[in-house]
Amino acid sequence: MSVRISVFGPYYPRRNLERLIKLRDGLVEAGFRDTELVRDRPDPPGPPPTAEGKSFYYLERSDFNVMFFPRFGDKSGVSIEVRHVLGLGPEIKRSTLLIAEIRLGEHDPLAVLTSLLRDAPEFSKLRVAKVLQRDDKLVLNAARSFVERRLIEDGRYSELLGG
Repeated sequence: MSVRISVFGPYYPRRNLERLIKLRDGLVEAGFRDTELVRDRPDPPGPPPTAEGKSFYYLERSDFNVMFFPRFGDKSGVSIEVRHVLGLGPEIKRSTLLIAEIRLGEHDPLAVLTSLLRDAPEFSKLRVAKVLQRDDKLVLNAARSFVERRLIEDGRYSELLGG
């Protein structure tokens, strides 16, 4: 399909990177061929960007942004990217999904992120999917259904059929 999906999330510990790669591969196998981790996308034009600059560039230019927020690992990069999305227009917010990993019975899986973004009132406008800890199938299903639903809502159904 001709939609560009960029996948964001922490690369450390290594298990998180492996899960991001698995998410990317699952979306590609589902037909979303232009799906990449942001680190694997080409550098934007101009001088070499910082990691943040490259993330911001693709947050603004991808059809869909999938941000994975695992239970373990450094979440500071994801919180910077989320904060950037919150400063952008409604269409970018609408095309961004934050996938939060939770434990069974957990009440506030986004407590860390919420505290980092406490002063960002737009946070409630982001689409958040909560998935059970270590269930990579649910992570993929959340991302895939989000993209498919948005394409249908936007009248871009033919893109689901490879058109």
